[in-house]
Amino acid sequence: MKKQQPKLMNLIFIIILYILTAAFFAYGLFNIKISIDYISSYQNSSFVTDQNIIQYIAGSSIIYFIAGLVTLTGAVILTTLNRLQKNIYEAVLQLNNNRISSYFDYDGFSSIDDGQQLEFQINEPRRRSRR
Repeated sequence: MKKQQPKLMNLIFIIILYILTAAFFAYGLFNIKISIDYISSYQNSSFVTDQNIIQYIAGSSIIYFIAGLVTLTGAVILTTLNRLQKNIYEAVLQLNNNRISSYFDYDGFSSIDDGQQLEFQINEPRRRSRR
C-alpha cells in the first residue's frame, strides 16, 4: 500500500493563504505609512487633533490586519490538519502491519500473490457432555 501524502492542491492552497497573509500585513503597514505622510501634510491645520490622527490611521489599516489574522488562522488550522491526517494515517498503517504480522507467519509463504491461498480454521466452542 502506498503511503498517502497530503494532496498537492491542499498544499498549494495553504501556501496561497500564507502569501495572502503576508500581503495583507504588508499592505496594512504600507497604509499606515501613507496615512502618516498624509496627516503630516495637514498637521498645522486646526482640524487635526491627536484623536483624529489615531482614528484615521486605525480606520485605514485595521481591516487589513484583521484580514491577515483571519487568513493566518485558516492557514495554521489547515497545516495542523494536514499534519494530523498524515500522523493518523501512519499510525493506522503501522497498527494494521503489526496485526497482520502477528496473525500470520510468513516463513512458509513467499507472498500471497504467488497463487497460494490462506485458509482459516474456526474452532467451535466445545460442548460439555452431560453425565
